[in-house]
Amino acid sequence: MKANPRAWFSALFLLLVAAPLAAQTPQVAGAQPAPGAPPNAAQTASPGAAPATANSRPSAAQTAAPGPEQAASGAPSGTTPATAPSAEQTTQPAQAARAPQSHARPPANESAPAPDLPAGTIEVLVLRASGAPIAGQEVRLGIMFQRISEGESRSERLARTDAEGRVRFEGLQGGSNYSYRVTLKSGPAEYASMPFGLGGSGHRVKLHVFPVTRNIKEALVGMRGFLYIEPRDDIFQFQVLYRVFNIGAVTWVPDDVVLELPAEFKAFSAERGMTDIRFEQVEGKGARLVGTFPPGQHDVGFRFQLPKERVETAFFGVGLLPHVAEMRVIAEASTNMTLDVEGFEPTRSDTNPRGQRVLVTRKLMGVEGEPLQRIAVT
Repeated sequence: MKANPRAWFSALFLLLVAAPLAAQTPQVAGAQPAPGAPPNAAQTASPGAAPATANSRPSAAQTAAPGPEQAASGAPSGTTPATAPSAEQTTQPAQAARAPQSHARPPANESAPAPDLPAGTIEVLVLRASGAPIAGQEVRLGIMFQRISEGESRSERLARTDAEGRVRFEGLQGGSNYSYRVTLKSGPAEYASMPFGLGGSGHRVKLHVFPVTRNIKEALVGMRGFLYIEPRDDIFQFQVLYRVFNIGAVTWVPDDVVLELPAEFKAFSAERGMTDIRFEQVEGKGARLVGTFPPGQHDVGFRFQLPKERVETAFFGVGLLPHVAEMRVIAEASTNMTLDVEGFEPTRSDTNPRGQRVLVTRKLMGVEGEPLQRIAVT
């Protein structure tokens, strides 16, 4: 029996849109904002707000549709992980998935100093979502050394987990010049810790491996997108940002998911963050989404340019990723400039954090559960 896609699209709508949004514009890990682009979470979050991480999970209680000042700046206010919806709150396509979806909150990864371990030791524990250990799993320890006078060097160590799912790396160097990162592969998926250093004790990392699908219809994945437009003398500069929510217990690895761009796009740029999630340019077509999306929240984005013709009206269409629940378009604008996005809410005028006039509009996924597929901007 195949699950009704409208039912669980509606569940995603309730989670991502109808409930209050604690986070608005995603911050792409490792990315530097383009000139004039909206500030990221690190620049605008209120003091003391918890940063969003690859493992943070949004709750349905976190969000209201954003206020004018948030929409203009596109700034997230930070998120607090919370329990995913229960079986009564959401209908999940369990029958459609290759692996069963769990209604319980997926277990979180851990990475922290371990005083019970000797200095220079990293212990890794690899578990299934159920908590069962995975024996014989190859684990890679990436090692990076950085010193101004000597530059940067990288090396790695490989080892396999024992019957209890554990593996140890010993005799490692501490200090600020060394950083470490644990990664492992499971089919097409890659799971990883955030980089960390070693102090006066050891360090313990716990990674969970989930069932994997290449078909987004077999995972509880929804998205919120942002398109920021900056007109310049002879070009339009675009910044595209997506916040991807996986609220199930199945990892999604995209299979040839391409976001179409206008044929004349150029100057494509997509920085890599701390994971394998990123966009790659598809020459003459657009941007391909690649990487591993385990349960949690993930940010990814890219930039591109379009030629600016000397005409009064410019029109262009941009494709969207699948399962988009909300899309916002924000354009820097002169006093006589207008913005019209087909099918979106009426455009309103606001100012960005730098005091510039911006035009803002958005569209929400319909309550019938139909995801957004494409935007046309005039």
